[in-house]
Order: sequence, then structure tokens, then C-alpha cells
Amino acid sequence: MRPRPRADGAHAAGDSRKVKAYTGPPMTLGNAAAARVTLIVWCKSCWRRVEPDPSEMGERYDAETTVLDWRERLMLAMRQS
Repeated sequence: MRPRPRADGAHAAGDSRKVKAYTGPPMTLGNAAAARVTLIVWCKSCWRRVEPDPSEMGERYDAETTVLDWRERLMLAMRQS
């Protein structure tokens, strides 16, 4: 039986296999919606957590917006409020 990967991408103790880092294009909000990815966003100060719908975020911010650019826009909006 193969060891199951841990949630952090590593493998069980004693398993020396390495996980290759993803080197493709960055995920966009449109890709996330199509892949049915769950986006989890939390505030580092109060730890409030939300799971916004990627398709709604793609409509609001543009489906071609990368998830990393979207994250930066969220952080900027939080700093300004």
C-alpha cells in the first residue's frame, strides 16, 4: 500500500519521494472556477475566514486575474478600510 500524501504536500515518514513544484502558468480566478477549487481567505489579525466563490470573484475582478494578483488586491482593500 502506498503512503498517502499529507495535507502539506509531503509524504508520510520514511517515504523519500519528493513532490515537484508546480512550474506552469499561475491559476486565474476563471481557472479556479472551472476546476471547482475552494478558495479560503482569512484575516491575519483576527483570523476571520471566508470561502468566496471563484466564479463570483471572476465576475467581479475579471476571470483572467491571477489568484495571486487577486490576493494582493484584497490585501490592499483591507489596508485602506
